[in-house]
Amino acid sequence: ERYFIRNSGYPISLMEVNKENLEKTLDKLYFLVIDQYDVSSLGNDTVKKIEKWVSAGGWLLIGTGERAEETLGAFSPNFTGVTCGEITAAGEENSAHTAEQTQTAFYDYYDSGIDLSAMAMAELIGQNASYESNIFPGWVTMQGKGSVLVSAFSFGEDEMKKAGSSLCSDIYDEAVCNSAGTNQYQTDSDWGYMGRDAFAAID
Repeated sequence: ERYFIRNSGYPISLMEVNKENLEKTLDKLYFLVIDQYDVSSLGNDTVKKIEKWVSAGGWLLIGTGERAEETLGAFSPNFTGVTCGEITAAGEENSAHTAEQTQTAFYDYYDSGIDLSAMAMAELIGQNASYESNIFPGWVTMQGKGSVLVSAFSFGEDEMKKAGSSLCSDIYDEAVCNSAGTNQYQTDSDWGYMGRDAFAAID
């Protein structure tokens, strides 16, 4: 399957990561996606290794939604760049849906027919060094050479099946472009090389 990074299609290898193989796999990855997962179950040593990996240039994407507190809880707010406030259930009005409907942000979600009120949504409160995205409901924080992107919803929501490759690529691009390490990938050949081991997910 072809994914689009910076508007160019590359063959991307997806890799399923679990508690048992994460530490062995981490140094081979460029992106790590953790979605609605009790991160504390990984243990403090593994959490610290994830933080070190990000600082060295890794891009961590975190999906939250209704399990935001347990997904974020093992990480320091200084690392993720956010704290979690109220969580609105699927079907309830939330600020992201309001912004979508008034076309003040999240235009691609509106155009794709994605109803942001149909998903559980965490109220994420950004820290001083964080950047609030208008591409997706969430925040991005630069950490060392890498970055941490925290989404207010779970990437695995059924509503997200409506998302096209461009919208998905925009989320990854937010993590990449808001990191100090993005300058190491300047040419198409650089990004093609990166793409061979780009994605992994814990959910």
